[in-house]
Amino acid sequence: MPYTPMELANAFIRTGELTDALAALDARLAEAPDDDEARRLRAAVLLRLPVPDALARAAADLAALPQPTAADYVQLALLAERRHDLPGAIAAMQAACRLEPADERLLERLPGLYVQQGNIPAALDVVRAQPRTWRWLQWQADLEVQQGAFAAAADLYEQAQQHLEARFAGQLALNRVAGAIRARLLLARAFACRRCGRLGTAEQLYHEAQRYYPDDPTVLFNLGLLRALHGDLAGALAQCRQALDTTDQALLRAEMVATLRQEAELQPLAAQLLPESLT
Repeated sequence: MPYTPMELANAFIRTGELTDALAALDARLAEAPDDDEARRLRAAVLLRLPVPDALARAAADLAALPQPTAADYVQLALLAERRHDLPGAIAAMQAACRLEPADERLLERLPGLYVQQGNIPAALDVVRAQPRTWRWLQWQADLEVQQGAFAAAADLYEQAQQHLEARFAGQLALNRVAGAIRARLLLARAFACRRCGRLGTAEQLYHEAQRYYPDDPTVLFNLGLLRALHGDLAGALAQCRQALDTTDQALLRAEMVATLRQEAELQPLAAQLLPESLT
């Protein structure tokens, strides 16, 4: 018994033969133009094919669906992103979220798109309307950092940490994912505390994070920055130089150097450290 075009299409997709899958879907839609399942699948295949008209054809397929689902709008958002159309991507994700308002995975895509657009206030509006769980508190704190509201961010990271610890009470040592999230919150909170002048709290948090990442040069570097802010320039020089010298990732090293260059209160340290560290 011969395979149907849809069976062939799904078999080709499983084996990664997308051009053949597209041909099978074209055949199916030629015989059954109202087959929405085939149209959705063809749009998904077209989004993965590097051919000149793929995006236009995918857009036409998605636009032809009589009753788009949330998943269809997600596809439309991906398509708009590929076309560098952020307003279109945002509109599509807004539609997806209206259809599935309880789906946090969808909701998280929306502030991310606003951030790409440079519209932090709109991203904050979305995030502030969500339940005060560690995930959304962390989102809000990250956005506050982008606005330079470091004290507000520090408080939000603390709330996120408290919620995470309550959510995984007694399991953080066993749950590696939750432990990694907590470590990330510690580092983010320490950074925000340093930037808003809560130096003692920042130092405690960096030392706590060091238990998770004992060999992380960024922790050593930030502890060195705190020494500089406490007036111990000689100790800061030694510690920051060690961190820079032991960093084998160019991007990470560039971020450390950028921190020294950009923050006004670190200029006495930068003046002595950067010429040597960049040679």
